[in-house]
Amino acid sequence: MTTELQPGPPSPPPQPPSGLDFARSFTFVFEDPEWIRKVLIGGLFYLAGFVLIGYVFLLGYLARLVRNVVAGLERPLPDWTELGEYFAEGLKLLAVGF
Repeated sequence: MTTELQPGPPSPPPQPPSGLDFARSFTFVFEDPEWIRKVLIGGLFYLAGFVLIGYVFLLGYLARLVRNVVAGLERPLPDWTELGEYFAEGLKLLAVGF
């Protein structure tokens, strides 16, 4: 008497490790201990955007934020101490946008 093994359903292929933590996209801001101050200052620049100058600072700030995220910093939210650099970077990005 031979018992033949019945093949079962195929197992699903292994999932590749994901390099993107989707939930962290929404929570990284709150990991910074000074997030309230940084968000409020950004909000003031957003309100100043009605005269266009605030958007230039915000573009530069967002460029720094993206660089920090790509670099993998633990707290990627930059501080608002380098306004000159944010303005210069924002002008470049605004020119590219136009």
